[in-house]
Amino acid sequence: MDKSNNLLMFLLGLTVGAAGAVLFAPQTGEETRNQLKQKAGEAGGVLRDRANEWQGKLTDAVNTGRETLAQKLATGQDALKGSVDQGQQKIGEWKEQASRQADVLTDKAQQLGNRAQDTARDLAHQAGQVLEQQGRKLQDV
Repeated sequence: MDKSNNLLMFLLGLTVGAAGAVLFAPQTGEETRNQLKQKAGEAGGVLRDRANEWQGKLTDAVNTGRETLAQKLATGQDALKGSVDQGQQKIGEWKEQASRQADVLTDKAQQLGNRAQDTARDLAHQAGQVLEQQGRKLQDV
């Protein structure tokens, strides 16, 4: 049986015993009342002791719960801070990579632009030569 059942059985036994004592004991009414007062006082003392014991256990459980919650919160906060720090570090790395890639792309675009200018110049020069040759042929005719 658990403690609450033990207490209930104790109180039930106390009540039955007190009732039996009243019914079967050859005492005066005053003696019976005094005895009932004494038994009620004893029962009240037992109840007070049990209530104090339960209050202490409950207080301990609440304090333990608070400590556990505080530890879990601290652990969660540490983990969150670590995750945020890692995220910020990754973002910094990605920014650096993007900047390097942008620089590479800018260089390649510059090179392509230079090649395009060179090719356009060469084509213009070749076109000029062709036109010059065609102009001479026309003059010769």
